[in-house]
Parts: sequence; C-alpha cells; structure tokens
Amino acid sequence: MRNFAALISFCFFFLFACREKSKSNISEKKISEYPQIIDSLGLSKAYDEAKWRVYCYKCDDTLVFLNTLLDSNKIYFGSLDLKFDTVIVSNVQTEISFVFVYKGKVCDNDLIRNSGVRGVVYNKTLDSVIHYISGDDSWSISETCPDTSNCRSRIINPMQPEVLKFITEHKTELNPWFYKMAKEKGILGQ
Repeated sequence: MRNFAALISFCFFFLFACREKSKSNISEKKISEYPQIIDSLGLSKAYDEAKWRVYCYKCDDTLVFLNTLLDSNKIYFGSLDLKFDTVIVSNVQTEISFVFVYKGKVCDNDLIRNSGVRGVVYNKTLDSVIHYISGDDSWSISETCPDTSNCRSRIINPMQPEVLKFITEHKTELNPWFYKMAKEKGILGQ
C-alpha cells in the first residue's frame, strides 16, 4: 500500500509538472511566432525588418477617423497592432504587407483618413527595400543617400531622431512587439 501511495504521488507530481511546462511553452511560442507562410519561406528576418520599418514610418502619426464619433482620443499608430496581411514572392522581389488594427477593425481607407504605409517590397536578395506599399499601391523609393546612417529620411533610415524620441517618450503606450524590437535594437534600456 505504501508503494502504491508513492506511485500515485509521483504520477500526480509528474502530471502537474508536465502540464505547467506545457502551458509555459505555449505562451512563449505565441509571442515569437511568425505566420506559417513566413516560416516556411524562411522570411522571418525580412518580416521583422518590414514590420519594424512600417512601425517606424507610422509610429508618431495619429489616427484620424472618417467618423469622428468613433474615438476622440489621440491614438498613435505606434500603439496599434500591426497584423500580417500578405507575402508575395516572385523571381525579382518579395513583398510583405501588414494592416494596422484598432479595436478589432482594420485601419483602411474606409475607417480612417491616413492609412498610409503598410508594407515593403524587397529586391530579389532581400538586402534592400525597393518599394513601400501604401493602400493598394506601391511606390518606388526615389530618395537616395550616399551615407544611409546619416540620411534624414525614414524611407532610407527608419531610426530618425524624431522616431527615437517618440519611442522613448511613449514607451508605455507602444505596441508590445514594437516595444520589444525597440529594446532589442538598443533604443530602450534592457
């Protein structure tokens, strides 16, 4: 009987230990998970960079609703969720696009006045952005800077002084993914 009680105790301990570990792995996995298509194409680095660029380009813009009764508070794009929309891979370029979401609704031209940039188009080798996607269109990057680190354009260098200032001054309002990336890039203290 003593061995039986010990066996039952061990089984309960083992069962609960495995269950807690399983819950922990699920929540950790959910935070860092990429859309399946991005994973299968090996585009996680390009995905992160595209999402970072869209956030940096739009972070300090405020939502301007077509129907002013929806919300009168000042809401920054940097605080919104940016959800994956599509990826299109061809033999010359890769397009990754997103949509901003506010209270479960996609921030498109039917809801807001300034939907703007929502994705990027990379060249074939994924080492440079050749277009930005805005609404249903894409537009070529017409700006050039010999020294991209000192370039005063968010299109060429997303981490402009005003973007860095916005991130540090609004860190408590930032979307969790945007906040996490700002920490990883050294903008916010570890």
